[in-house]
Amino acid sequence: MISDPELAETARRFPIDQRVRYFPIAGEIDHVVTAIRSEPWRLGHGQIVIKIVGRAGGVHVGHLELIP
Repeated sequence: MISDPELAETARRFPIDQRVRYFPIAGEIDHVVTAIRSEPWRLGHGQIVIKIVGRAGGVHVGHLELIP
């Protein structure tokens, strides 16, 4: 269970296997369709990141858009 409310909300919005659009450059139209592959976590400076299929490491949740 996640004790941080913001992390819990992010985990609810982006469950594992959820399809998403990943925008490598925020604000640009180019994107990749992929899926969530981990629970979210916080970096040392406080930003929330999550792993997606096809990318190493975590990506900032602000670069993700849900696919209904």
